[in-house]
Amino acid sequence: MANTNSIPQNWHETLTGSLKSERSEEKLIALDFLCQQNSISLEFAQQLMPMINESVVHHDTQVRYFARKTRNHFFDCFPEIESGAKEEKPFKLELTDGEILTTQQILLHKMRLGSRYVVFEAMERLTESGDASLATPLLEYLLKEKDEYKISYLVRVISRIDDPRIPDVLEDFLAHEDPRIVANALESLCEYNRPEIEDKLVDFATSSDNRIRANAVKGLHKYSPKLAESHIAEMVKSSNIALQDSGVYLLRTIRPSNLAELLEIAQHSRYATVRMKTLDIMPQSADERELAGLMKKEDVEAPDPRRDLFLMAFFLGLGFALLLLADPGHKQLLSLFFLIISAVTLLSHEKTRTSIQKTALSMGFVSSLAWGNTRLMVLPTLMGLWLTWNNQQINRLGKIEKAPPETVFAWFFAIGAIVIHQVTQDELSMTFGLISKLGSEGLRLPQALADMASRQSRFELAIFAMVSLMTLLIMKLNKWLPSKTPYESPNKRLFTATVVCLAILMLINLFHFWGLKFQMKISGINSTLAILQQLQP
Repeated sequence: MANTNSIPQNWHETLTGSLKSERSEEKLIALDFLCQQNSISLEFAQQLMPMINESVVHHDTQVRYFARKTRNHFFDCFPEIESGAKEEKPFKLELTDGEILTTQQILLHKMRLGSRYVVFEAMERLTESGDASLATPLLEYLLKEKDEYKISYLVRVISRIDDPRIPDVLEDFLAHEDPRIVANALESLCEYNRPEIEDKLVDFATSSDNRIRANAVKGLHKYSPKLAESHIAEMVKSSNIALQDSGVYLLRTIRPSNLAELLEIAQHSRYATVRMKTLDIMPQSADERELAGLMKKEDVEAPDPRRDLFLMAFFLGLGFALLLLADPGHKQLLSLFFLIISAVTLLSHEKTRTSIQKTALSMGFVSSLAWGNTRLMVLPTLMGLWLTWNNQQINRLGKIEKAPPETVFAWFFAIGAIVIHQVTQDELSMTFGLISKLGSEGLRLPQALADMASRQSRFELAIFAMVSLMTLLIMKLNKWLPSKTPYESPNKRLFTATVVCLAILMLINLFHFWGLKFQMKISGINSTLAILQQLQP
């Protein structure tokens, strides 16, 4: 944009005088004119900005509206004005002698008054301005205030200000005992992208308080639309007038994919107020109907006997192949094969819990044909049985329930741990396991062999404990160690934790393997055959 000013000089004084005027009509005319101008200079825009910012918190709602419109227009035309505004010093209430109070300072002082209506108006005007410098005094006020009505109101409107601290404070208010505060905190949190609070939203979506429930469902729709729509259906079909009323509110604001079906139900409600509110809801457009059709075709696994028969035949064939190939020369090939199957299962984490359960149990039983000597095999098998079991195979949506990513990553880790352990320890494990058994049955063992067998036995117990604890850590990672940044993907953290744990296990197994090999070399044992020769009388 050119910095030449096409507005006549005498208009400068007119616009400045109008913005400084106490009359709302004059301010409106000036602001309406300025928000449509594209040819004023940067210097003149900077000169007007303090007066525009004052108008943003004006007592007249129309003045505030056009002031915000003008301010945003100036920010679009002159980005340097906006960047300069963001570099301003934090807002302070303290004044020096002779300093004149600004409108914002007056409103902040009004918030300390006893009258709730005066306080509410001050909160409305301050937060409507969107001034980021107000975040600190408003948050301090929110944390110190005891009046639940004032807290409730500010919690609802403070999300208008863009500050990263606000959603964290709002989340703390979800534990408040006053349902109005909880409902308003949920309403404000809907303005942010906070996938980590999805579990809390799921809990609040079944609240007996209709406002808490409605706002929780509204927020949940961003992260799990199908689940949110099932809750909306429950509310619309409820016999409770408050839940029906909130359900119709959600139909109007969210416009879910099942809008047509639920709107017809609401239009035949026994309550006149509910029926009247449905008149404001427009029917689904062609685009919305197309989107609804796509959502209904969402890839959700359904019971399929033919597919299950095919998979059973596949695992039987796999078991037969393992019986033919399960010798030390093929262990590396088998390990790679099972690792590939585990990786495919991990990448298909949208499979249902029942599907994961069947795969885990099948792999556990079939792999025991190749690795029947490892204690670790019990971990993925038990996980497949207990952590993914789903009675009736139906979730709250009436669909087959999907496997939680935490369980799938933990299961993949357990399979990976088995592969690593077998590749590095299989020969030693079988040999020293046999020696330990012979020793327990009374065979007198050379001291060196007895020490190495005991060392291997203790190591396998330690590995079992470590893998068990690491598996538990992966499953509970996002709960025990929540992300400090709201934008970090939970699945990315799970993947990183899984890779790190597998790398640690690899290093520990290799360290033990080479340590035991070194001990054998010192004792003059160069092969497995040499170990067996020492057992001869």
